[in-house]
Amino acid sequence: MAKSIKKNYLYNLAFQILQVLAPLITAPYIARIIGPEGNGVSSFTQSIASYFILFASVGVASYGQRQIAMERDNKRKRSKTFWELFLFKAITSLISLILYVIFIVVNGQYTVIYLILGMTILANAFDIAWFFQGMEEYKLISIRNIVIKLIGTALTFILVKTAADLPIYIGIYAVSQLVSSLLLWPEMRKYVVRVPFKSLRIFRHTKETLIYFLPQIATTIYTVVDKTMLGVITGSEAENGYYEQAYKITTLTTTLITSLNTVMTSRMSYLFGKKKDDELKVRLLKSMRFSLMLSIAFSFGIAAVAKDFVPWFFGEGYEKVVSLLFVFAPLVTIIAISNCLDWQCLTPVGKRVQVLGALWGGAVLNVILNLILIPSLASVGAAIGSVFAELFIAIVFMILAKKYISVGKVLGEIWKYLLAGILMFGVVFAISLVREPSFVTLLIEVLSGAAIYVATILILRDSMVFEYIDVFKKKLLKKHR
Repeated sequence: MAKSIKKNYLYNLAFQILQVLAPLITAPYIARIIGPEGNGVSSFTQSIASYFILFASVGVASYGQRQIAMERDNKRKRSKTFWELFLFKAITSLISLILYVIFIVVNGQYTVIYLILGMTILANAFDIAWFFQGMEEYKLISIRNIVIKLIGTALTFILVKTAADLPIYIGIYAVSQLVSSLLLWPEMRKYVVRVPFKSLRIFRHTKETLIYFLPQIATTIYTVVDKTMLGVITGSEAENGYYEQAYKITTLTTTLITSLNTVMTSRMSYLFGKKKDDELKVRLLKSMRFSLMLSIAFSFGIAAVAKDFVPWFFGEGYEKVVSLLFVFAPLVTIIAISNCLDWQCLTPVGKRVQVLGALWGGAVLNVILNLILIPSLASVGAAIGSVFAELFIAIVFMILAKKYISVGKVLGEIWKYLLAGILMFGVVFAISLVREPSFVTLLIEVLSGAAIYVATILILRDSMVFEYIDVFKKKLLKKHR
């Protein structure tokens, strides 16, 4: 049952690219149609629903994928594990759904929206993508996700016409999740067999799933709690809408950079297992420098074009998103550092407990800063809290990884990227001051900024860049021989 890693990677990559492109396509339209308040309601209600989904999941997806992968050559054994985990999650999902209904009744606000989002909890209960990931059937998962994503995007443009269509917009999202989960079930006949109910030990996986569940709680706290606290403390849908749009742009940018880490994790785990620490250190340093080169460019780039990008992309009424993007800009580089250290060093070498401690520390710090800053600064305060929480995590990760990467070596080259970023920012920001916001202006800014950044690095003769250039030249020459 050998699977092609290259094909699985390409299928997964195709979906990840669509995951980035789809929001970029729909965001300007939705921003104009439902406005900051509508976006705020969507962001706040989905953040609340995500807590119930988190409880319903209890780490089954991550643990289940690993367990199925270990047992995939034994059809009887993997069938037993599948049904145990599915029924276990079905029970936790039912409990979560009951608590969710009680919350809706007690809350009394956004009732229709919350009822629609209840489908996402059902979708989570029936989601068995983790099984197919364990079986390395990424083609099936990716094609399903791509088709549903494309249909959902099309329906958004067809059905959402006014601000009153917010429930329809939420409904498209929720129904897409549910249909996506149900579509995989007909394929299960090929992979599992019936197992006597009496032989199932539904709760035997509880301890293992909790090990995967605890990091998910911490991650959810410092990625979702901002939206919840903004809604509760400020009572402003608009503030949540501004925050959501700025955070969305930042997240899309970091996704492009951190995708490298998914590919590298298995290789780094292999090197650690073979005790090839020297090679691991070399690869980690190269990955860190590559991540910094890209992320610093994006950080300065986001801040530089924000003034023209926001009115062109989101339309009128989103002026505050400009200041939020200025605050969020460093987050791209900070997350690039922590993500690289986590997936390419700390996780492969087995420091999961220490990583969990850092994540919880960041989560607690984020909540404390939110309580202090949101009452006076609203969405800007939440953004500042997120940046400092992520910075805390990155610093802890650097301390934990000091055996494998030298901070001094990284700093020895990073000044080149910082100088290039500062020069790029100065020129692009100057252009934004003399030209009116438009697509043409934005295009000039992006192209000018990229040219200045690359030219500066080449003039400063960054060793990594010239190493890549040499490799490209050798491949080109070899191809034409």
